[in-house]
Amino acid sequence: RFEAYVAYIQSVLQHCCVQSLRDVQARIADIIDQEATEEERNTVVIKFGFHEELDCAKEKFASLDNILDEAGMKVISNYPNLRNVKAVFLHQLGFLIAIQKSE
Repeated sequence: RFEAYVAYIQSVLQHCCVQSLRDVQARIADIIDQEATEEERNTVVIKFGFHEELDCAKEKFASLDNILDEAGMKVISNYPNLRNVKAVFLHQLGFLIAIQKSE
C-alpha cells in the first residue's frame, strides 16, 4: 500500500513543475499572516498591504464595535424608554436583542 502512495506522488511530480509549486507556496506564505491565522480558529488571515480594499474592510470591521456603541448611545439619548433594551452584535450571527421582561 505504501508503494502505491509513493508511485502516485512520483507520478504527480513527473507532471508538475516543482519550481512553480515552490513559487506558489512562497507567494502564499508572503500573503498569509501566520501568527494571526494560528490565533484565529478556522480562519486564514491575510496580511495588511496585500489588497487595499481588503485592508479598508478590515479596518472598518475592527471599528464596528465602537460604531455600534455610538449608535446605541444616540438611540438611547433620543428614546430614553429603550434603556432596558440590550443589543449585541455577534459577527457571523448578527444582532442579539434582549428586552427586560416587565413585572
